[in-house]
Amino acid sequence: MNRNVAVLSYVLKDAVAVPVSVVMVLTIAGNNECQSTCDVKSECNPGWTTSQYSKKDSCPLNVCCSKSGQCGITEEFCVDDKVVRPSCAIDSQTVSRVVGYYEAWGPSTRSYRYRMMPEEIPYGQYTHIVFSFATINPSTFKASAGHPQSEYMMSRIDSIKIFQADIKIWVALGGWSFNNLGPTQTTFSDIASSAANTNIFLDSLVQMMNEYGFDGVDIDWEYPAAEDRNGRPEDYKNIVTFMTKLNLRMKDTKKGISMVLPTSYRYLQNFDIKALESQVDWFNIMTYDEHGSWDIDNESTGPWVNSHTHMTDIQSALDLLWRNDIDPRKVTMGMACYGRSFTLTDPACSTLGCRVSSGGNPGETSRMVGMLFHTEIQEIIAEKNLTPVLDRVGAVKTVSWDNQWVSFDDAETWRLKADIARSQCIEGFMVWAMTQDDKERTNIIGLNLALGRKEPAFPNSAIIEEQPVVARPMVVAPELCRWSGCYEGCPYGFKAVPRDGYDEVMMDATVCHDESAPNRGVSIFCCPSEIMIPNCTWRGHKNSGKCSPGCNSGEIEVGSRRLGCKKNHQSACCTWSPMWDRTFAATVDDDYEVKPMSFNQLPLA
Repeated sequence: MNRNVAVLSYVLKDAVAVPVSVVMVLTIAGNNECQSTCDVKSECNPGWTTSQYSKKDSCPLNVCCSKSGQCGITEEFCVDDKVVRPSCAIDSQTVSRVVGYYEAWGPSTRSYRYRMMPEEIPYGQYTHIVFSFATINPSTFKASAGHPQSEYMMSRIDSIKIFQADIKIWVALGGWSFNNLGPTQTTFSDIASSAANTNIFLDSLVQMMNEYGFDGVDIDWEYPAAEDRNGRPEDYKNIVTFMTKLNLRMKDTKKGISMVLPTSYRYLQNFDIKALESQVDWFNIMTYDEHGSWDIDNESTGPWVNSHTHMTDIQSALDLLWRNDIDPRKVTMGMACYGRSFTLTDPACSTLGCRVSSGGNPGETSRMVGMLFHTEIQEIIAEKNLTPVLDRVGAVKTVSWDNQWVSFDDAETWRLKADIARSQCIEGFMVWAMTQDDKERTNIIGLNLALGRKEPAFPNSAIIEEQPVVARPMVVAPELCRWSGCYEGCPYGFKAVPRDGYDEVMMDATVCHDESAPNRGVSIFCCPSEIMIPNCTWRGHKNSGKCSPGCNSGEIEVGSRRLGCKKNHQSACCTWSPMWDRTFAATVDDDYEVKPMSFNQLPLA
């Protein structure tokens, strides 16, 4: 029988204490022998004059290096190393964005009370909606809606712009399941490691965003370089290159970009957040799910009661950002619409640190072990006449009944969290997930109340309907089909018009040609999202080069191009209906340049 004993000790070498790892191998059967291995290195260099004894000179994310050369953020690692946090007066800190994640699968899997169709998104409560999720084909690396249910919801979600013209609708790619074992487990890594794969992905992403009218994209890679999440070591550098290219493409199309970040040092250390900061409009920080039933079998956490949105954990995560001088205006703090629950080993012991045996019982609607929607929790509280306990330091509430325990948030705890966040100059907040709210919109109303945002008045549609159509001005930008500027994509509230009803988009690159900038992009034909999108195509091309312009009966000519034409031009033709008279018949919008050879006074860019 062999017994291996690892001993980490220090010796004086050149008047400097350096670590020496000695492995003693004691062999009971046979000759005893002692073997020394001096190649084991510390995680960081705490101040030795040479770096040969440590893997790195410093720690990731600028965290502390202990005297023994280990990285961490607690007192045992940090000596006189206080984090300098941003500071703002709460009353003067305006909330600039409230981001809601919309689960594509929600309407088909929830009871009526929790079934939020796209057109039921509450008016004025959110500034941004993030449709979750589109997918990426692991073989072709092309972005797409994926599941038919996602495609159906994707085609409907921009209908809310009819009444909320200023709301922004983004699309998320990735998610936790995307990196689980399966066909897509390395897709992000495969894309980021190859310039060719990146270009394929970006081209398809822009096309999809234009087709469905998305205003921005949210990258949810969980997580690069993490071995247990099917990451690769090279992801750390590759993700920066990937996001840089994505940012350039989004700027070209005047669309936004955000990225999801974890709160744990374990995963966040694999993000070069300082390099990534300049490539995104903001980070969405998942300041929830700090603890849950997954802790039970984890040696470093264990089977103990713990809150999943405790402010102490959240502050530790924010401090990792502040250590790296991340602009707080680029931080969007996450709020959950659910709580994490446990089954207690002893119902009489229900405080922090008590032992648990498993996740809590699933809810009737949430239907997941260890999770309850906030409204389900409130129903249990009312039904059983329970009194929640407020942890003011943690800015979280807990409640227990029978052998069940759950931590959760409400307007009161959100106010405590938001005040701390705003005092550190954070002006953005996000919700996972808006589709977990009830018909009364209890969660988002409570959150906006906590944020000090006033509920806007819904527009009086009756007054609008009373006005005769002839009294409406003819030139109103959101009511006109138009050609976009070169590589700008469709404006807010517009959709890219498909070509021939297929996946291709109606576009023209010839008008964008410039010898000084040959890659300026393309001009896309866009129509208002709220109208029935016409069918369009290019007509008149001849192999001889003698093009024959003009449209078929029942079509209207909306543009032209000289591509492939030695004589005349091709015509951009769209199906015509009397209902589109007002859409097509208008003067040129002053905000757009006139495209050569425009037709029918259509506003062309």
